[in-house]
Amino acid sequence: MLDLSVIIPAVNEADNIARCIKSAWAIRPREVIVVDGGSSDATVELATAARATVFRSASGRAVQQNTG
Repeated sequence: MLDLSVIIPAVNEADNIARCIKSAWAIRPREVIVVDGGSSDATVELATAARATVFRSASGRAVQQNTG
């Protein structure tokens, strides 16, 4: 396990988020964090199902990265 956290900012990424999280877990980080910027689809539910820790923030990559 790497002493690494992967932070993924996301908004309405239901079609891609599970695959993205799976790729992140493949490098064996300590944690995978998804910071949702206000999705109206199933991004949050899918990220949770893929074992990511999910935070919510205002939209915007920098804001989301800082939240993570």
